[in-house]
Amino acid sequence: EKNSQFNKITVHNWTNVHIPEEVNDLLCLGKNLAVGSNTDNTTETFKQLDNLFLKVQSEARKAGVPEISIAGLKGHTIHTATKIAECKTFDPRVKVFKKFMHENDNLMIATVDKRADLIILEKSTYHKKIENALQGNFKKLDHYSNNDMKRDLKDYRELLKSTFTGSLPGWKIRNLFPSSCISNIYGTVKLHKKGEPLRLISTKNLRKHFYKIG
Repeated sequence: EKNSQFNKITVHNWTNVHIPEEVNDLLCLGKNLAVGSNTDNTTETFKQLDNLFLKVQSEARKAGVPEISIAGLKGHTIHTATKIAECKTFDPRVKVFKKFMHENDNLMIATVDKRADLIILEKSTYHKKIENALQGNFKKLDHYSNNDMKRDLKDYRELLKSTFTGSLPGWKIRNLFPSSCISNIYGTVKLHKKGEPLRLISTKNLRKHFYKIG
């Protein structure tokens, strides 16, 4: 109990909605511990993952996949099973939390920048902060089709090739090629700043491609 109190975080309510005590107590455990949504039989889940791996392993060996690669896949399977186990809970507060979020689908939970605290706020407030953070640095594209993106990606690859061919090996140039997926962004709230702006974070770390050049 002493350690539990020590690890608790602060939950900031930016809405006029009453937060049930069970929900607040659950969130006070932090974003990594507060909500475990899986109440299924974990043993059965492990068996299903193991059976899936055995099938993949059999097909991989038929296809001549190196054993080291198969071993790596087994490690990933075990890691996934461990993560599932961490999400397992029978805490009755989870049911109250799910019911609360379902009844208040206009609300969301955001994290505080450089802190473990959480903020309950309206989605419209969060979206407005996202828009404010993008102003001045990004251009909104109202009409940008999939064909436009394919064209621009092709042109960018050709530009990279013409710029770096002869200066960098081909594999390093390919490391600079953009992914075919579009990066998403989210924001953590800078609670210590005036106006509580967001720090935008990309779900795809583009800098790693530049690290590979050096």
